[in-house]
Amino acid sequence: TWGGSFDVTMDSATDDDRSRNLDLERASLQKLEETQQSWLLGPSEQKKKKYVDLGCIVCSRKLFLTIVIAFAASALLSGLVVLIVKTIPHHHSPAPPEDNYTKALHKVLLFFNAQKSGKLPKHNNISWRGNSALNDGFQESQNLVGGYYDA
Repeated sequence: TWGGSFDVTMDSATDDDRSRNLDLERASLQKLEETQQSWLLGPSEQKKKKYVDLGCIVCSRKLFLTIVIAFAASALLSGLVVLIVKTIPHHHSPAPPEDNYTKALHKVLLFFNAQKSGKLPKHNNISWRGNSALNDGFQESQNLVGGYYDA
């Protein structure tokens, strides 16, 4: 034969124990490294959450930021518009000149106010005209006070 006997003896229980112990040693070593790193580096960075919980609704962080930015932009834009409108001077066009119809109507109203009889109101725009004919119809027991004089 070629150089002696070839005997393989396998102790399966011992190999399994060694394998388990090796896995436990690796896990404890990894845990120890994480602990040492946390002591040296401080707490590890946590991943940003992908969702925002508003209490009544849960939405994605991207959608929430988009909505917040849109509201802020619209508020800024509307404030800018109001500021511009308030600071620009307003030029009002002058009143149009009176036309002939307006002048004629004004004179007709003055004429009728001058022709009133009876007790006149305090805001009568004819300053020289006072109360007149307050006893009309008194002798016939009728009240004829008020109205207009014939021109």
